[in-house]
Amino acid sequence: MLVMALLAASTLTLNFDYKTSEFANAVYHIACLTGTFNCSSEVYSRFWNEQQKPTRQDGEQFDLWKSTFRKLERAQPDPPSAPLQPNYSAHYPSLRLRNRILEAAFSASSASAFRRSIRSFVPPSDALALSRAVDYTRRRLHPWWRARGAAQVTAHAAALRLKLDANGMVPLARQIAAVLEANPTGGNFRIHLLPSPQPEGDAATATFVGNQFFVEILNADKPEFTAWKAMHEMTHSFYETVDAAVQLRIMRQFNGEPALYALLNEALATAVQLITYERLHIVDDDPYRHPWIPRAARAAVPILKQALAVGKPLREGFIPAYIAATRAELGKDAESPRFQLCTAAVITAPGLEAARDVFIQEFRPVTWVSSEAEARLFPGAPIVRLKEGPSSITTSTVPRLEVVVTGPNAAAVSGQLRKLAALPRLP
Repeated sequence: MLVMALLAASTLTLNFDYKTSEFANAVYHIACLTGTFNCSSEVYSRFWNEQQKPTRQDGEQFDLWKSTFRKLERAQPDPPSAPLQPNYSAHYPSLRLRNRILEAAFSASSASAFRRSIRSFVPPSDALALSRAVDYTRRRLHPWWRARGAAQVTAHAAALRLKLDANGMVPLARQIAAVLEANPTGGNFRIHLLPSPQPEGDAATATFVGNQFFVEILNADKPEFTAWKAMHEMTHSFYETVDAAVQLRIMRQFNGEPALYALLNEALATAVQLITYERLHIVDDDPYRHPWIPRAARAAVPILKQALAVGKPLREGFIPAYIAATRAELGKDAESPRFQLCTAAVITAPGLEAARDVFIQEFRPVTWVSSEAEARLFPGAPIVRLKEGPSSITTSTVPRLEVVVTGPNAAAVSGQLRKLAALPRLP
């Protein structure tokens, strides 16, 4: 079965469609502004506030989109229990539903087509609300799209196609799919080129959902920049399709190493990014703005290259080598609270939500959940408790790592968190 799976992945037919779509652009805007999709949110918010001049109807339609998603997601069951917090969204039913709706929206060419594509799994009234909100957003953006947006990315698409074809990106993608034992739905992939609302800036995001990748395009962007972003997101896309049983086998190899497991998904995608840099002759000293991800990726590159060369699956030998190499790269930093707590259940007492925000800013968690129920689902992941009381930080390691941070108010707890983040090791 393993040989057959690797053979199927290595011979996967990959077809790329380079898309500039007014409707997909509208979906991206409303999803970005409502926090239902990863994006350069400050850029898009600034554009709407300064150039689109938001109206009451804008707020009503955006609120409707957001509340509809929230209602649908809350109706989903809890995710299955796992030893650690899974580092891929397909494990979580609520995120799986969100991504399914978004994938349908980005695939559609109109509001009516979007509504028809989701009516088999979304109540009719909700499908209508979502489709109307997108169409409203499209109409609001239409003058900007015609005057500036579409032209900003049209030439980029043709140059990107040539860059990917000329540098062996498709064969590399097949190798990655084989090593991950990915099971993508078909071989058709769409790269959405999205005109940044502030193209003269330097803030831009790339992300994915299903077989679709999204790259915000700046004026200074070259096709090779978009190429490596597409390869990074394709790796994430493949990782999402790995069979749940294989994911569990990979996870169990990280016994006692929840932080290194949490980093794996991004480390792999960034390692592929670095391999793509080599092929495209790109020099970048800061491939990912995060304290741990680029370091884990650099450690993973030679191990991943070897696996790609021989077609050996990730679950066979890669993980122990990755753990050893990343620990060697991090050195004493691997003992720091900021590293140890880059995955956690952050349980926050009422009134201390501002302190939780400080935790997110200071510790930059890759995966995190926020309730007792979720913490119980993932018994190997650390817990951080933010509580009222005399200012203190206490740590226990049985049955798992648990850090309790207390203070008389949110400001005091925030101060304790900053103190914790600065420590070389857990107290």
